[in-house]
Amino acid sequence: MRLPELVRKEAHALSFEQAVAALRALKSPAREMVLFAILTSMNIAEICGLQWRRINLTEQFATVDGESLPPLTIAVRRQWYRGEYGTVKAKSRRRNLPLGAVLKDVLAKMKERAKFTAPEDPVFAARTGKPGSLN
Repeated sequence: MRLPELVRKEAHALSFEQAVAALRALKSPAREMVLFAILTSMNIAEICGLQWRRINLTEQFATVDGESLPPLTIAVRRQWYRGEYGTVKAKSRRRNLPLGAVLKDVLAKMKERAKFTAPEDPVFAARTGKPGSLN
């Protein structure tokens, strides 16, 4: 038996203008989540699983879980998948990402909110305090 040739869909990327238009059309927190996806290599499970303790918004080195975290860095170590925290699956997904000026400003503003800013809290917290909801 001969199987038909596998036809892969062509990958599509937004132009800069399309990305800006999409960001303008979105409301918070979806806008910030999409911005993270655009400016980093993080996938949605990693974005939803991001906790404040793994973000270094300072100009000094920090220590997180016995690891040294460089200044202005996000440590991608966990993800939120099917309602649970878990470690990132592939070794290559465990990484430190530099924080550019745009994300630093966005995160600093988010850190000023009234609740869900403790080290163990998710950056993108729902009203319940759990991660991953676009409420």
